[in-house]
Amino acid sequence: MTTQTMPDPKMTASGARPTGPEEPRTPKGDEGRVVTLDAIRGLAILGILPANLPAFALPAAAAMQSHYASPHWSEAVAEGAVQTFVTYKFMTIFSLLFGVGLALQRGRAERAGRPFAAFYAWRLVLLAGIGAAHGWLVWYGDILFWYAITGFVALALSRLRARILFVLGGAAVLVPVLLCLAGAALLIAMVVATGDSPGIVNMGPTTAAEALADPAARTAPIYDLHAGAETIAYRDGGYLDQLAFRLMAWAYLMATYVVWFGWRILGLFLIGMGLQKVGFFTRPEDHRTLQNCLIGVGLLIGLPLEAVRAVAWAAGLPGPIELPATLLIEAIHQIASLSVSLAIIALFVRLAIAWKPLVAIGRTALSCYLAESAIAVTIFYSFGAGQFGEVTRAQLWAIGAAIWATILIGASIWTRFFRFGPVEWAWRSAAYGKRQPMRR
Repeated sequence: MTTQTMPDPKMTASGARPTGPEEPRTPKGDEGRVVTLDAIRGLAILGILPANLPAFALPAAAAMQSHYASPHWSEAVAEGAVQTFVTYKFMTIFSLLFGVGLALQRGRAERAGRPFAAFYAWRLVLLAGIGAAHGWLVWYGDILFWYAITGFVALALSRLRARILFVLGGAAVLVPVLLCLAGAALLIAMVVATGDSPGIVNMGPTTAAEALADPAARTAPIYDLHAGAETIAYRDGGYLDQLAFRLMAWAYLMATYVVWFGWRILGLFLIGMGLQKVGFFTRPEDHRTLQNCLIGVGLLIGLPLEAVRAVAWAAGLPGPIELPATLLIEAIHQIASLSVSLAIIALFVRLAIAWKPLVAIGRTALSCYLAESAIAVTIFYSFGAGQFGEVTRAQLWAIGAAIWATILIGASIWTRFFRFGPVEWAWRSAAYGKRQPMRR
């Protein structure tokens, strides 16, 4: 008597098991979206804003000076809050989720028997175009272009097993850390040998008011990158003046991305793909111990380290140790910020947080990210309210809260009637080569 075996529902027509991750066991929304992932993505979009607002509102010289806009103690508090709770955290979450999305889409394509690599590469080309337009024409701090470029590397590695992705991702994340440590070691050796070291160079006047009081600032050519000229360009100048500054700043960021920042982004993409492949988001009940560890390490160790860094940054560091100490603190910041980001993600997954306004932003993340830029440049640039260089860091928190409310309400209303954000819809339609259904 022969025994019949039932076909395995997970087997493909060719008899092989699909290589993508299993279907999610967590709550799913429209088109199989994992709503907790959307909520985390929505939080990341909101959290990125306070980190970006100083770059929208203040000259580049303000980056190293917490009291740039005002000597009041509230400036140090406002900037300390950004450094402790925001800087790198939400960009890190956003980057991790990019990798998660890549692995999730590849898994779905493989289960359905659809080709994936060429289609995803075309999506990345389109995303690079959106990012370039945003970075060149609106705001130099765009991240989409660099995500698209780095995405090609991640795509090439996306078939690797989770363990290998974790190893490669961790190694890439450590590159900026090792560069900081090497630079600090070199500078400490210089201090020991000479009793002095190069400090952080003061690139210009300490406040926008001082810069604008300098007659030379008013006659400086537009490519003279000091605070006065930059303030004049963005607050009072024409679009071409602003474009010149924007392109120079973008070129500078391109160099730092290739040498420094791109390694971290690539590493986060790979770690995100690894997390998706082991089912961290789709089978959360299988990873309770890991979730608890990530939450504990991030909140009990990473967050206090970030608070100490923020205090040190605001207080300043003395003489010969200024630059080497800054590099050492930056090395710690690279790791501590990642631990906080992972803790936030683990907390959302552990509690299955799916607050509808956050989910709405997560489903329209690209449109909301670009909307934040559009609102910010309208407030700060000359073609809008012209408030560039006129606001304090404390006031930026109030402005950010108003933008948050606008985005939360706008995304919530939009997703009641439409399936995609407007930019997502255009991107999707271009990727598929035909107009996609928009209304619910």
